Amino acid sequence: MIINPHICYILGFLVSILVYQLGWSDVYPPLSISLLIFLGVTIASHFFSSYQWKKSVASASFKKSERAKINPWLITVVVYFLWTLDFFHEGGIPLIKILTHQPYDYKQFGVPSLHVFTVTFASFYCIYLLYFFLNTKQRHYFLLYIINMSASFLIYSRSMLFFNLASSFFLYLILLKQIPLRIIYIGTPVVLVLFYFFGMVGTKRVSEESGVLYDHNLFLDNGRATKEFRESKIPKEFFWSYFYISSPLANLQVNINTYKVKPITVTRILEYV
Repeated sequence: MIINPHICYILGFLVSILVYQLGWSDVYPPLSISLLIFLGVTIASHFFSSYQWKKSVASASFKKSERAKINPWLITVVVYFLWTLDFFHEGGIPLIKILTHQPYDYKQFGVPSLHVFTVTFASFYCIYLLYFFLNTKQRHYFLLYIINMSASFLIYSRSMLFFNLASSFFLYLILLKQIPLRIIYIGTPVVLVLFYFFGMVGTKRVSEESGVLYDHNLFLDNGRATKEFRESKIPKEFFWSYFYISSPLANLQVNINTYKVKPITVTRILEYV
């Protein structure tokens, strides 16, 4: 097992730091030395922890599940019943409303509270089905995986789609004993295409909300894209991925710059405990 949670942590922050250096947004503050040192220390600690993880996994014995305990077709029907309740609450299917230029506000979609459960469980079950397919190679699990993944298209949710795709990718890597080069050769262009698609869908949604057909400048203005990026030949759809990958670091740096850290005292420690 080459990939483990510690390696995922390392890769996640390294990618975020590298993407941050592209400097496509004027709103981002420069990363401070203290933050970089903190990230470096945590990355180093996870690097050493990954070896301990490998040793513990190598010495442990796991029994692979051959089949789901509850009929996966039944669970899928229940999940889509929950989605149907969301559709009735919305008064239509979000994808259809977007394509037919009907008013749609994704922030208001879904039955309150129930929608949160539906999205969370559906995402989990999607990865759960992929696990069984990778272990058993039974095609009906992959078919069910596709059916459950399709819900993210119907509700027009980029976040659900890309989180599930990322989870699927990491699950696939975790189950590999070694990473073949073809994964890198094939994966790189696929990731770029997905990033472009992510930006295209986002631009389309924002444009529909603003009453225009398709306008890059709406999100470029919100994200304070630099003049250099606007005038470059880089497809503007990639600004979405840049922003989503790097903005958590920017938010952290803004908080560090804005709020002073109170002195560490016994009383404050006990408050957290």
